Amino acid sequence: MIIKLENNEKINLKIFNVRNLLLEGNPNIIKNISDKKNNIKDILLGERFFIQKGDFLPILLNDSGTVYHIKNIKLIKKSDKRATYVLSSDSLNKTSHWILPLIGNNEEFFKYDELLLNAYSYCEYDLYETFDNGKNIFLKYKFLPNNDKFYESLRNHPQHIHKNSVHSRHEYLCIFKIPSKYQNDFELLKQGYYSKISEDAKKQILRFHHLKKKGTTYSILYKDKDYQEKLKKDLDLDFNLSELNSKPLKEEETLYKPEKF
Repeated sequence: MIIKLENNEKINLKIFNVRNLLLEGNPNIIKNISDKKNNIKDILLGERFFIQKGDFLPILLNDSGTVYHIKNIKLIKKSDKRATYVLSSDSLNKTSHWILPLIGNNEEFFKYDELLLNAYSYCEYDLYETFDNGKNIFLKYKFLPNNDKFYESLRNHPQHIHKNSVHSRHEYLCIFKIPSKYQNDFELLKQGYYSKISEDAKKQILRFHHLKKKGTTYSILYKDKDYQEKLKKDLDLDFNLSELNSKPLKEEETLYKPEKF
């Protein structure tokens, strides 16, 4: 998608995945405005066009329209000739990374980057309050046409218990039950006890994301000594850490009523 500005200047806005857009253009005509914490809140393109946090951007995707609700803006690369920004509608939370794998299958089955917006361990939306019993997770999907077979595969999953095809104008909501064998692991992960979950759950998380015995996820699950020393150095700590990742923030893991757009 090309945004045409005055003086024949052009900005390229393209889809990275269902959660993120990439905006690229001449850094001399792109200006950003930050808040007191140096977080970008607005991007000014030329003299008249701007994008700000909270905007709803209509995007043509696969011959159909959808909407990105811009919740975060970040500059990721800048040179003399080009600046690249990420405009994010959702950022994957800890439920998506650590708990979703307990349902089974893998990233491909759940279209992790193609359609999944986020997963949630809690719910503060009265429409689904009966499902918030500490045994289920809530998966929010971007609705795009021509994915009927995929949505049918979700409904046929043995842990699937509910689907709402009109959660919001451009989103589906699917609810899945955590298998009983992982229920204790579910509770531990919600409290941030990554290294204390069962060996079976650890292996399933690694399988789901196609990860091997290296990298951050493995190091957190198995409290790798070298990784712990690196964290202690980076954080300037002189004591051992009980866990090598922060505890999930409930507000980031909670499904709320969608905003209208």
